[in-house]
Amino acid sequence: MLEPYNLLKFVHLVSITVWLGGLYSLNVVNMRFARTRQPEVVEALLSQGNFIALVIFTPASLLTLISGTILVQTMGLSFRTLWVAWGLGGVLVTFLIGIGLIRPAAVQMAKESASLEPSEERLKALRRRMRWYGALNLLVLLSIVWVSVAKPG
Repeated sequence: MLEPYNLLKFVHLVSITVWLGGLYSLNVVNMRFARTRQPEVVEALLSQGNFIALVIFTPASLLTLISGTILVQTMGLSFRTLWVAWGLGGVLVTFLIGIGLIRPAAVQMAKESASLEPSEERLKALRRRMRWYGALNLLVLLSIVWVSVAKPG
């Protein structure tokens, strides 16, 4: 019989796996197609990235946050415990990176790519920015996984 705690932990681990794996995969696809000079490909890629963010990343991240919060309460831990606080703070940081950095850069890239005379320099700068934001987001998520496994403090 599956205990409620184990089921909750399973949901938590699967949701972070979907979130992290999906983000990594999307970053790889973005880098693969980043140099295309076909505006329709860039537009489709950005559109699908937005869709994936809304339909996969948002539910997975919320499920990670909710299940993690319930796990902390179930285990009788304090939210001030270093690894718990790190996890909560990291989730907040990834939300801010996505909403505050990645999404605006993606919108700018879509506009520039669809313009009558897209600036290759501008597109190159936006692609570079998107790569850095994606890498930063991945590093934050990986740090959450590491601190959850190592449980320092």
